[in-house]
Amino acid sequence: MSRHTERAGIVAIALLAIATISTAVIVAVDSGGGPAVAGSSDDGHTISVTGEGSVQGVPDTLTATFRVHDRAADVQAALDAANHHVDQVIAALRHKGVNNKDMQTADLSLDTSYDQNGHPNGYEASESLSVRIKGLDHVGQVLSAAATSASNSISIDGLSLDITKDAALIDRARAKAFAEAKAAAAQNAALADRRLGDVVSIKETTEGSSTPVPQPFYADALHATAKSIAIRPGQQPVSVRLAVVWTIE
Repeated sequence: MSRHTERAGIVAIALLAIATISTAVIVAVDSGGGPAVAGSSDDGHTISVTGEGSVQGVPDTLTATFRVHDRAADVQAALDAANHHVDQVIAALRHKGVNNKDMQTADLSLDTSYDQNGHPNGYEASESLSVRIKGLDHVGQVLSAAATSASNSISIDGLSLDITKDAALIDRARAKAFAEAKAAAAQNAALADRRLGDVVSIKETTEGSSTPVPQPFYADALHATAKSIAIRPGQQPVSVRLAVVWTIE
């Protein structure tokens, strides 16, 4: 074979390879500030879009963390004192209608205590109780009853507001997310001179949020003010994110 013929053959093979690669290129479009859009198959016949829908709802449940803390000369006495005060808190909560299933031990600790000179002088026991209070109409009275049930051995370490009855909110957020994704997918398909086809797959992520109240406050302050505590639930978002894949024609 002559050198000229060999060179011509190499050029022909290279052109064929370029043509083959060109037919496998995926059409991909990025919508910038909107949902992310990208081709998702090797033949360029699908398009995927992520849409997000968010709606506002009013919290209906409060979760409070109560912590009792006691010091005694020996380990058993410290543990017994903490356990006694937790029982008092639980009894007060039951009296206000909180179910056993909505109360859970969250933490238990035991440490050596020291005097002002750094010498050991006993032990400190601490136990935390996480309590879910459903309905916010009387939550101030529930907090007051629990917080004043164990003298000054108790503190409230944290509060959070949550939406538990969120099925209708999720439905509305899901519809908004799908509408957003479909509109973006249709626009991007049209920009590529294609038409949106059938849905291939949908992947959903649901996001709720809680509103923490991080300020701890103690029983001695609550004795005077707890009965007038007003919880203002406000609103918080419930969001659904959908990753949807369509065929394009």
